[in-house]
Amino acid sequence: MKLYRKISLFAIFSSTIVIICNLFLLSLDSYGGMPLALNILNSTLSVTNLDLFGLKFDFGRFLWTGIAFELLFLLGGLLYLNKGKKMRILRFVFSVILLSKTLNLLTSFVYIPIDAANENLVTGLLFFLYYRVADAAWIYLSFRVLKYMNGTRELEVISTEELSAAVPASYVASSKGTRMLHLVIDTIMMVLIFSGPMSTLLQSSIFGELFTSLVATLGPDAFATILLSFVTPVYYIFFEVIVQASPAKFLTETRVLTINGKPIDFPTAIARTLCRWIPFDAFSFLFSANGWHDRFSGTAVIQEKENSEEKEEITIS
Repeated sequence: MKLYRKISLFAIFSSTIVIICNLFLLSLDSYGGMPLALNILNSTLSVTNLDLFGLKFDFGRFLWTGIAFELLFLLGGLLYLNKGKKMRILRFVFSVILLSKTLNLLTSFVYIPIDAANENLVTGLLFFLYYRVADAAWIYLSFRVLKYMNGTRELEVISTEELSAAVPASYVASSKGTRMLHLVIDTIMMVLIFSGPMSTLLQSSIFGELFTSLVATLGPDAFATILLSFVTPVYYIFFEVIVQASPAKFLTETRVLTINGKPIDFPTAIARTLCRWIPFDAFSFLFSANGWHDRFSGTAVIQEKENSEEKEEITIS
């Protein structure tokens, strides 16, 4: 079986199981009514821990973002099953999984169940370790799948007489409308991905007191600005160094490269992200071929072209 079919079937199977578990749990009055095995399966296969600072459907106990992403995961798997051609939704979901599971793994250690007075200490530790291993497995799987998918996509090229100094030789730059779409989608995804981990830290005894004191000292607006200043570089550097594209870029099938047509390295990603703090940088691409954070860091957002189909199986080593 070709690898794209394995990826598609896994996405379809995993999302279907979680959706069924969600429907079953919505029919119950509480989490305690769900059989333990089904609860573990649901928690293991759930693709994200996205949150919007606790916003939920009025009729249920589930985050609407989690339900939406399970449906997207299912749709992406179904589309990708068609000869491995339509992968934008699946890459988008896997990129969100990659960062959200990484943050979940890191912040989970705030609440390690080490209370010696707890009679279920051993059981709690075993479950804690199990879910951390599950997070690590999702991180590894998402990374390898994204690397594989990136390798099956070529970049769109143009004729020599149409070359622009703003993009690597013969490559097609992303349009201004697409860049605006990136700004909107990536801003939304930053809020969704980081809300859950930040809520976890705010509820912890150590970080909760620290953040509360900072809010009292600096004020809510200044604290939010500092928080956003931290989240933005983490988001963009993480994605652009590891997989050369943010979730929004996967949706539009574009990629970040240097002007020499190579993947950007860590220092370049830092420079590119720091330039985003220049006032009005987010709209600078509307008035020039490249935005300021592209121009000053020697990078460009390049359009991919969709392969007709996967003609042979490519294995992941």
